[in-house]
Amino acid sequence: MQIVAWNNETNHIVQTSILRITPHNVCRWISMFVTAPILPNPDRIMISVGNKLIEIPFREPVLQRHEVVTCIAPLFGNEQWQQALFAAHVYRKFGTHMHLYIRSMVSPVYELMRVYEKEGYLTIQPWLRLILLTIPELQFNPNVNVEFRNQAAAQTDCLLQYKVSLLKRAHHFARRLWFTAQS
Repeated sequence: MQIVAWNNETNHIVQTSILRITPHNVCRWISMFVTAPILPNPDRIMISVGNKLIEIPFREPVLQRHEVVTCIAPLFGNEQWQQALFAAHVYRKFGTHMHLYIRSMVSPVYELMRVYEKEGYLTIQPWLRLILLTIPELQFNPNVNVEFRNQAAAQTDCLLQYKVSLLKRAHHFARRLWFTAQS
């Protein structure tokens, strides 16, 4: 596999291999892992599969500091919206930032969650819905065949988004422990 990256100065092509990280054969779609050095400050990243380039969407990490972040996978936020609504209030009470992935949601609940998002204690992020162009969804629905119904993918995505914020907090906490131990 090749990874192609662009920044505002140049582009770079890297040859790398795919590593299967799923230890079972239960799910029809599984997690794969690819690691490779790319350009600093990339504008676009694509993988080359056969003769096609497929763009890999990416975001900058969240820099705003949060004491605690709770990540709600799309499975639970979409199907159990009453619990997600209740959780938003509980998490706010205890100072936890809630990151909620959604595929779809009842409109009044979504509008209420948007109010919470504007107040800053909740983040709503749309979750991808896979659509295959060559196979009818009634024949094969990739969204229900993805490993653990996207729970692991959403939790990993959330951790990667907030790692800078949380690592700053962990580093500060570790320094306080070290100074306390030295006293």
